[in-house]
Amino acid sequence: MNPVEAILSVGDELAAERAAFVQEKADHERTSGLLDAALGREAELQARLDESLSADLLDRYRKVCVERDVLQRRVKSRRITNSDDLDNMPVGSIVRDGNGDALQCRKRLGAWFHGAGDTFQFSSDEVPLPVLVLWLPGWGA
Repeated sequence: MNPVEAILSVGDELAAERAAFVQEKADHERTSGLLDAALGREAELQARLDESLSADLLDRYRKVCVERDVLQRRVKSRRITNSDDLDNMPVGSIVRDGNGDALQCRKRLGAWFHGAGDTFQFSSDEVPLPVLVLWLPGWGA
């Protein structure tokens, strides 16, 4: 190969390398652009997800608060603070006394017993107050 051909050959090789470099640079820029777009989309989707989760959690929290308030009203409405009201509880009623013991009214109004097999009967004025009504006949199982 003569010197002119060698120079032309090297020039062709350099031109091919330059074209490959330009193509690689263009591919890199395109890929970088795609990556930037994907990262931006990911950030947008994450923000939407965060909003959605926050709204869902807030909604759940509100529902739990409503349920808590309903339960508190039920418990307060089941508190008995005097023995006269306790005397009027129907036979079969079950309460938790002020000491935390479960009692059942059996046989007649005002006749209270500890547990199902207990034979010791005591009156409403002997029950530590306040009591919490746990079950009344007619409430179902």
